Amino acid sequence: MADEKQQGELTIAGMVEQFSGLAVKIFGFIAGAVGLLYGIGFAVVNISLLRYGVYEVSLVRARYVSAGVFYLVFFVLLVGGVRFSLFLAEQIVKGRPWASLALSVIPIGGVCCLLALGVWEFRGMLSRHFMIWCLGVSFFWLLFVRRDQIPWVRDLLSRADTSAVEVPSGAERKPAALAAWSLVAILLLVLLWVRDLLSRADTSAEGVPSGAEGKPAALAAWSLVGISLLVLLYYYGYSAYATFPAALGGGLPIVVQFSGEEKSMTALEGLGIAPEAPGLTRKVDLIAQTDTRYIVLVWDPVLKRDVAVSFEKSFSHGIRYYPEEYYLSDEYAAEKHTREGLAHLERNEPKAAVREFDEALRRVHGYTPALIGTGDAQLALKNYEEAIQSYEAVPEEDESIAVAQYGLARACTLSGQAEKAVDSLEKAIKVDETYQEKAKTETAFEAIKLHPKFIALIFQGTENAAIWYGQEGDGQREAENWDAAIVEYGRAISLTNELKDKTGEASYRYRRAGVYLDLDKHQDALNDYDEAVQLEPNNATYHLGLAEAYAAQQEFQSALDYYEKATGLSPDYIAAWIGKGDAYLALGGYEEASNSYTKAIAIDRNNNVAYYGRARAEALLGKSTEAIQDLRQAIILYPTYVEKAESEPDFDKIRGEMQPILSAAQHNRTGNSLENEGKLEEAIREYQEALKLDPTNAAYHANLGDVYHQLQRLGDAEEQYEKAVTHALENDSYRYRLAGVYYDQGKFDLAIEEYEAAVAINDENPVYRSGLGDAYRQKGSLDKAAGAYEQAIELDKSNASYHARLADIYQRQGNLENAVTKYNEAIRLDDENPAYHYGLAQVYHVQDKPQEAIPFYQAAIERNPDYGDAYCGLGLAYQESNQRQDAIEALRQCLEVSQDEELRKQASEALAELGEQ
Repeated sequence: MADEKQQGELTIAGMVEQFSGLAVKIFGFIAGAVGLLYGIGFAVVNISLLRYGVYEVSLVRARYVSAGVFYLVFFVLLVGGVRFSLFLAEQIVKGRPWASLALSVIPIGGVCCLLALGVWEFRGMLSRHFMIWCLGVSFFWLLFVRRDQIPWVRDLLSRADTSAVEVPSGAERKPAALAAWSLVAILLLVLLWVRDLLSRADTSAEGVPSGAEGKPAALAAWSLVGISLLVLLYYYGYSAYATFPAALGGGLPIVVQFSGEEKSMTALEGLGIAPEAPGLTRKVDLIAQTDTRYIVLVWDPVLKRDVAVSFEKSFSHGIRYYPEEYYLSDEYAAEKHTREGLAHLERNEPKAAVREFDEALRRVHGYTPALIGTGDAQLALKNYEEAIQSYEAVPEEDESIAVAQYGLARACTLSGQAEKAVDSLEKAIKVDETYQEKAKTETAFEAIKLHPKFIALIFQGTENAAIWYGQEGDGQREAENWDAAIVEYGRAISLTNELKDKTGEASYRYRRAGVYLDLDKHQDALNDYDEAVQLEPNNATYHLGLAEAYAAQQEFQSALDYYEKATGLSPDYIAAWIGKGDAYLALGGYEEASNSYTKAIAIDRNNNVAYYGRARAEALLGKSTEAIQDLRQAIILYPTYVEKAESEPDFDKIRGEMQPILSAAQHNRTGNSLENEGKLEEAIREYQEALKLDPTNAAYHANLGDVYHQLQRLGDAEEQYEKAVTHALENDSYRYRLAGVYYDQGKFDLAIEEYEAAVAINDENPVYRSGLGDAYRQKGSLDKAAGAYEQAIELDKSNASYHARLADIYQRQGNLENAVTKYNEAIRLDDENPAYHYGLAQVYHVQDKPQEAIPFYQAAIERNPDYGDAYCGLGLAYQESNQRQDAIEALRQCLEVSQDEELRKQASEALAELGEQ
């Protein structure tokens, strides 16, 4: 009974074992078949992509199989194919017959294999299939090329012959090695399995175990079909997959980034590019491009319509079998190469540009932009004949003929073909007149700028040409491009000489001589000045220039002669008098020098050069007092004379006497610096030190008065300004400053006297008139104030404050219309000043026009949010316009920020009237 029970258990156990084994076999067979089927599809798609060098995208063209199939393939291979391969590997090494396959693989080994294969496959996926592709190639190479030279391969292949009677010693250790190999060479195991199955497919062979008939043959048939199909499709995909319909993922692959129709079309609209833009490819329509990407239309078989797709332009650099030109039309490729050639030209790479233009012309013969670009590049390379050929190849009916002809004119000029150059330039200008102006400054035309036809063509006359070249010379001189200035003046001189225009030629010779003088080319300067004098003998300026050229060469007697002629021709010529004084000084005629400087000072009492020159002459004459006085005045006018005087040998005789003057000047300069830095107390001490050394210096008193004024020490400021005026009665600036401090102290009568004195000395300064108007206004003399402001406006119509001040006077006089006009003018000149807007609002308010006043009150508040007076006026205007809530808010704001008690009182009363306390 026990035996039967045990036998039953064994039977049940055996059935379970057989059922499990059979289930695993069936699952492994189905999984392997399905995996093989999907694997073939996967291989076909990726082999096709690899064929064209697309390593960075796996299933782009087979997107309808999608990533789901990709992971399904790996799942089936891992769960089914890998396990089945491990079973088979164990049986091959142990030499066990097929019929006795059993569950003999250690589970933990299978799990480890599964994880290792997963890591390996994902690494391959992350490396964009390049490693998989390389491994596949290496497997074929190992198996079919080098198999006899590699011992372990040969050994494994020999062990696959399971018909051997005995298994060599140590084979039992092979499963581990073979399992390791399966992790990195699954293809090799499959081939070994196929080889073994094929050997067992011969059921007549000796040693085939019982029960094995048919099974290996069936499996071999499946394997043969799968392998054959794989090989067929491999070669088909390698060479013919591009002919697959696009719906099945066929066609020449283009690496694309699917960005969605809405996003792409928005991008297109942002670029302002129409979908009709040219450039048809083999498989897609190019509709637009940016600097880095192409945008194309592709047919989406799922959506049943075209969708926009974008991809990077760099796809032709190393990641694709064909260059981008394979996909683009010739016209588009030519345009692309031309664009790149122009970019090379901009980067000053003419050789690279020529290559791009040549490629464009290879794609589209006679492509005009490329022809012109080639001409420009050859010009940059100084290959003038090649440039001429390229420009001449542009047809005359082409719309770019003007560009080509202008380029041809440049090339012909540089190659010495002047007549051909001007003819080409004429053709260019007939088509496009803008080249007429451009040619004036074209450096390539230097050799033909005096050609008669060039002058007639560009300037419509020699006289205009001379004027233009002269002006160009002036510009070059101002920019300190000395050589270019000399060339331009030379052209102007040639043309005026041709015209017999003595006045013009003299002028240009004088200007060129000045350039020569700046370059210390004294003889060239003398020649031009002399020619100018010969052409215009009555021009004092030319005599002065010639005198200065002689002086630069230390020929002072000759210089003096021409200074004399200059002052004789123009008695008020200050520069000539100063030059004459310098010449006398150099020749030892100190008295004559002093007299010459005195003449210059009489003409301009603020000429620091004349004072300094006379100080030198008087020092050499031994007139120390006069010399020191003149030196002091020169330093006041031009403080840097301090350093010059300290090293001036002409002052050696009076150096001890003039030292206090120089020291005082140093203190004064230090005081100026401290004042500018805002260190006013320190500045006061420096000015006081200066006055101790030079107590009668009006400028130092005025400077000290300025600091006191800033500190609101008005009495001290008044004292210093009065001393400044005492020491310099004819200085309008000191009187103006004294008037200002009188005004600030409310001494309006005294202020008026000083303002009027300043005006009497200098009636061209509008500031003095304005100050006078302010003083009259404070005294209540409105008519006189209005007159002073009107005179200030006559001297400076662009000063908004003068108009606003006059408007205020008009308002006080009741002349409201004129007040409105003047405030509007002030606002026009300075819209950001809130006071002008407030003033105009006040006028409208006085005119009982609150609605017109409100916008200007608001404008004043916008420009100054803390303008309390404007809030009060705005609140009252709102109240009068029955805008109760707005009025309340504005009046409350007025009470918060206004400092005017009268206005605050009005605001409080208005709030009370509105029922607000």
